[in-house]
Amino acid sequence: MDKALSLVLGSTTYALSNNALHVYAGLAIGGFIGGRIADRAKNLLLYFGLAEFFIGLTGLLTIPLINAIPGLYVTVYRDYHLTPESILFFSFSCAVL
Repeated sequence: MDKALSLVLGSTTYALSNNALHVYAGLAIGGFIGGRIADRAKNLLLYFGLAEFFIGLTGLLTIPLINAIPGLYVTVYRDYHLTPESILFFSFSCAVL
């Protein structure tokens, strides 16, 4: 993932900060939602299995998306003459996807 995103964000402080932001945001959101579910759930093993299934499914679905991001970035950069601020915003948006 980092190699594909390095084409979009480069190997800068922005790239490292962006990756760290999304990892910690995912942990926080997952902990919040998971905590609410765990407090109310009767069968925790079922919910754990479903969570693991969806984690794997999401991982498989993101592989083609991550591979498409550099091409999308190059196309937008080449075809649309964006301001530096717009390019930075688009770069971070691609990384969020």
